Amino acid sequence: MSLEIESIVWDGQEIKAVLRTEGARVTYTVPRDIIHTIPIYNDAVSWEIDRYKSDIFQRLQPLLELVPARNPEKKVGSNAGP
Repeated sequence: MSLEIESIVWDGQEIKAVLRTEGARVTYTVPRDIIHTIPIYNDAVSWEIDRYKSDIFQRLQPLLELVPARNPEKKVGSNAGP
């Protein structure tokens, strides 16, 4: 799957990104606790997450590909739904 970031925003709690994938637009939401599972960002503060949000999404791409289609909001993490 190829993901192209159209927009990405860090609100202090989660990253929300609109991505284009194979002709469709999908919005993904990734909370801080998931970001902190990436070894290089395990203790990142808010300004670091904001500055490197594109890199964070690229590092999470394998995880994003596993988000099930039944999760319409594409939330990643413990509050991701069923």
